[in-house]
Amino acid sequence: MLEPKSNAHIYQKIVDKCWANADFKAKLLASPQSVLNTVGFNLPEGTTTVRVIEGAKDEFLFYIPYNNLGLTDDQLADAIAVKTMTDYNKLASNSNTKHLLRFMPFFSSKT
Repeated sequence: MLEPKSNAHIYQKIVDKCWANADFKAKLLASPQSVLNTVGFNLPEGTTTVRVIEGAKDEFLFYIPYNNLGLTDDQLADAIAVKTMTDYNKLASNSNTKHLLRFMPFFSSKT
């Protein structure tokens, strides 16, 4: 069975298409959620608003995501310290931290 493409892969395809096709870029800017759904980009559950920002030549965009993790300092330290499968399993077994595994590209998780 084929694995679905990752959002990172789809993201790059969207950027490439925007650079090559002004009409596609205009649609993405006008109706981002609809376009992202159409191309198979998986939005987080509960997403109600999607904003697409087109960068300028002399501009650098630095995105700070909403912090909905609700982690204690100790839990965050555990998440940052993942270097082995034992660390990974410790994180995966904790219902408060297992969702962090999606941010760790060196491990694959279906959590």
